Formats: sequence, C-alpha cells, structure tokens
Amino acid sequence: MYKNEKIKRMCSFYASDIHLTTMMLPYLVTKVEKGDKIYTFLDHSIEKEIQILLSKLNLKNKTLETIKSINWKAKTEMEFSNTKEWKNIEGKEIYILVTGKQKNIQEINQKIEKLIENDQNLKVNIINFFDINDINNDIKEILKNHDKVLNTSGEKEIEDNHLWVI
Repeated sequence: MYKNEKIKRMCSFYASDIHLTTMMLPYLVTKVEKGDKIYTFLDHSIEKEIQILLSKLNLKNKTLETIKSINWKAKTEMEFSNTKEWKNIEGKEIYILVTGKQKNIQEINQKIEKLIENDQNLKVNIINFFDINDINNDIKEILKNHDKVLNTSGEKEIEDNHLWVI
C-alpha cells in the first residue's frame, strides 16, 4: 500500500468514457458540495460525456455550475504551470483527477509529487483512472501504489475490496 503524508492516492479502472464519467461524477458531486477543489489531467476530452450525464442528474445550480467549470478537456503534463493556484483551504481538500494509460499516469504522478515536495503546507488527493485496456496484468502493482480504490459504490479500502484480490 502507498504511504505518503502529503498525498493520498486512489485508483479506478474504466472501460469507456461513459463508464468513466458514470463512476466519477457521483463521487465528485459530494466533493464539490463540500467545497473541495477539483483539478484534472486528462489524456483526452470527456466534456461531451460529462454534459450528457449532467443533463440526466438533478443537481443544485451551484453544484452544476461548479462541475461544468472544471476543465474536462485534454490537459497534458506540459500544463503544470497552473498548479500555483493549488492551495489548501481550511476544511477543504484538493482532488486531482488523472486519466489515461499507465505510463502517462505514472509520469504525471511523479511531477505532482515533485511539486508537492516543495510546498510544506500542500496536501492533495490524486485519483488515477486507468484505462482497463492498457493495464495488462499489472493490477496488483497498481493497487500497491494506491491507498484506496474508487468504484461505482465509492471509496473502498484496498484490502476490503475483494473484487481486486488476484
């Protein structure tokens, strides 16, 4: 299991973009309603899928507008200059969503770790969404590098998630 005082890591696995958004959005709604901040590093745009799913949900206007304002377009690791806006606000958390292929996710996580090292007060939650078609037989290794698993029923402790035991 992954241990770092400043970074909590969750992983999730998706088969398609609509599967990704269906799994991600209900969890994010609860975080947005608490006032937590959401940032994204997506390997491709999921803006269309987010809009489709949002149109089917009955959300408060403020929550809906906040979710719509999140950058759901592709954002590469080259865009790390905007991370200066990451600040912990008392009682609020920062969530960074990373999607894509395993190698890309690892590279972005390493860059986030370096940024976090340099800021004494910054703590973040990273949720890595792995494309199931890319992970081969690396599920055990992926789980070792994360604290929890996120699925359609929410956050689960890895040792409690018998589905992932191989």
